[in-house]
Amino acid sequence: MSGNDYDDLRDRLKELSSEERAALLKDVEAENELPIIGWSSNPEAVKAAFKYVEEQGTVTFEDLRQHLHDEEHIEAEQGSYNFGIIDTEREVFFKTDGDREAGTEITLNPCGKEYAEIFDESDYLRPIEKTLLIGMQPYGSGLRFLGILEENREDGILRENLQEQMVEEYEGSGKYFTGYYGSWYSKLGLVDKERVGRKVKYKPAFPSAW
Repeated sequence: MSGNDYDDLRDRLKELSSEERAALLKDVEAENELPIIGWSSNPEAVKAAFKYVEEQGTVTFEDLRQHLHDEEHIEAEQGSYNFGIIDTEREVFFKTDGDREAGTEITLNPCGKEYAEIFDESDYLRPIEKTLLIGMQPYGSGLRFLGILEENREDGILRENLQEQMVEEYEGSGKYFTGYYGSWYSKLGLVDKERVGRKVKYKPAFPSAW
């Protein structure tokens, strides 16, 4: 950047209020932030949320809860907005004007609009959507979950034994992670589940290293 360009940019920034400068900085930093969904164990609910907000433009938490509940993507009664998906702090995909309250308004930010365009109106997940959703939750605990499955690729692993290993590594959160990723990854086709008597065995449905 030349000296003249720098001086011009500085002068233009000075014309903005402190609030406007802070908002601009937040937007610029967000462009370099890895797009990660807050949390959700149901990828179909994530897809439905993106499409609903895209179609409506602006919705409230109650609007979104009602829509996802009616479509049977979540089980959340009126007044309960802890169903994930919308991050009111980082706002990687969605912008909100408040906390998790009924009247808080939700819109898509530029990054969210790009993702929403990839999802279609169908009630199932297309291959491209599954690949996109897999990349939206690159959490270390999730990769460890898949790693344990890879270590037991040939025979699979009982859910209780998988949970035991997750608890050993993540303590109290390990039990939650087991159920969370078991649901998320199975819906995305990375995990197969089979009944072994009254127990459930997990097997990897993803290819091994080549």
